[in-house]
Amino acid sequence: MSEMLSTTEQAALRFCESHHWHEAIWLATAYQWHPTSKMPPVLGLVFADGRKGIEIFRTWTDAVGNVDENDDLRVAIIEGDMPGQTAGYTVRLSPSLNEYLDEDDTDRRFVGRVVRMHPQFGNPEAPDMLARFKQEYQRHGEFMLPPVVQRDDGELYMDVHHGIIKRELVLRHVSDISDDEPDMLSLRECDDEKIIRRAAASIDTWTADENSAEA
Repeated sequence: MSEMLSTTEQAALRFCESHHWHEAIWLATAYQWHPTSKMPPVLGLVFADGRKGIEIFRTWTDAVGNVDENDDLRVAIIEGDMPGQTAGYTVRLSPSLNEYLDEDDTDRRFVGRVVRMHPQFGNPEAPDMLARFKQEYQRHGEFMLPPVVQRDDGELYMDVHHGIIKRELVLRHVSDISDDEPDMLSLRECDDEKIIRRAAASIDTWTADENSAEA
């Protein structure tokens, strides 16, 4: 199948299938925007092992650079409650071609990475960072997706050198997703208890401005 794909489609598959995901451990999302909205916003992926997180992004940037010209890497933010899961929202990364593959090509169709975020877990007064990010995205029509690493001083650093500039962001609500769609099947695979433990651990592991990160 790979010989039928474009360079960027292959890069999207390698990004989502990288073995480094298991070592990097995706903990949370981090948001950033210009105070006067002069630049597009940033949606960062916070990793427990920042170096491994960078290796994931290098599978893309080393192959095709920092721009996803054809939106071959699909980024979806899915809001709404799921039965048996803590309130929050879900971020799903997958190759865009996944959504058009034949149903019997399950190995490829459901490849991707999905994490459920609990921005108010343990902090009910936390600000709604996602809402502001969506406003900035709608204003600019693009955003950057970079890895977020922890510096020696403990602060979080968005590595824009390995970031991916994207135009398309898929915004959905669970009530609008049918049972047989890849997004819904991925949502049901989320291990909520594992995610809660990981989010709680990230509070101790990462030192971050409360206005920039959500787990």
